[in-house]
Amino acid sequence: MNAEVMAIALAALAGVLTYSGQRLAEYEAARSREFAEALAAVQKWIEAPYRVRRRAPVDEARYALASKIADLQEEIRLHESWIRIESTHVAAVYSALVKAARNATREHLRTAWEAPPPATDRDMNLYNDAPKIDVSREIDAYVGAVRSRFGLWRRLRFLITCGLWRP
Repeated sequence: MNAEVMAIALAALAGVLTYSGQRLAEYEAARSREFAEALAAVQKWIEAPYRVRRRAPVDEARYALASKIADLQEEIRLHESWIRIESTHVAAVYSALVKAARNATREHLRTAWEAPPPATDRDMNLYNDAPKIDVSREIDAYVGAVRSRFGLWRRLRFLITCGLWRP
């Protein structure tokens, strides 16, 4: 093999490696965004009792808020389905997070809907009436499971799946 052929082969290899590295980075960025959006949906759910408690005292606001909560439930179900397709392990952890968030907010949501809407700016400050909702352990477990999806083994599986590397 002469030097020119070797140089062309090395340049081609460098191009393939650069391209596959870029594809891998794009793939991981898209996936990590999806996982982050799933967590954001749960965080919005946790905020729901605060939003309900601070709702405006008009029917339109109540209907809009109820619609937002229904949309949020739909969004969480969509994320659960997508994560189930992406990773059964992460799906189990995410489902546990969703269940914990729903259980932790259930009574607070009921209480918030039954409470009268705030009549003054001062009533908007919940102080000691703010619900104590803590699902930090489940959030940490979810973040850990997602991080495990982006380690070295994940990169190798991607390269194998794309046909860019054979062990």
